[in-house]
Amino acid sequence: MRQLRQYAQYQTQYPGKEVIDAALWDTVLYTSAATVALTFFNALRATIDLSNMRAAGQLPAGESFMIRAIRVFFKGRPESTATAAAGAVQPDAIDDIAQLVDSGVLQLNIGQKDYGIYPLYLLAAGGGPYGGIAVENILVAGAAASYGQNGDPHIYNTFTLSVPILIKSQINFNCVLTWPAALTLIRNVNIQVVLDGDLIRSIQ
Repeated sequence: MRQLRQYAQYQTQYPGKEVIDAALWDTVLYTSAATVALTFFNALRATIDLSNMRAAGQLPAGESFMIRAIRVFFKGRPESTATAAAGAVQPDAIDDIAQLVDSGVLQLNIGQKDYGIYPLYLLAAGGGPYGGIAVENILVAGAAASYGQNGDPHIYNTFTLSVPILIKSQINFNCVLTWPAALTLIRNVNIQVVLDGDLIRSIQ
């Protein structure tokens, strides 16, 4: 019995409910030179790597979600671009990330209320590949391969809410990313918003 009491603090099941660590994520494409706003969690996506939402814009009946952290991840691969002249901005994946993060703002909406507006630079990805650049030959014009991510890939490098926010079952919610003007990038970028927290659901 003593051993069972030791594990009681870790139980996940309660009368009629269970609580498990979970994440909600959704992915939307930023189109270069055209996008000024993107809405997340408002539609079903084609594959699980793009979204794990099972209903558009809300959680299914019997499920709630306690948000404890918000992250923004950029899905992409290293790619080669022409090197810029000395003193000019280098158009590459890292510059794409810098532009998106520098002026982007995320707003969390639940029901008809705003539950937070955050500059994008606060919402580090907290995981995934990091950034880097390699130049073909620094003495002559050539190509540079680069990759960029939103922040150092460490789980503690995430924006944690001081007061968690509860999304109740079948209540509409979304996240909206906005920029003051459309950005010209070297490519279109799939942006993924991740909500970390606790999934509360009926015991099956």
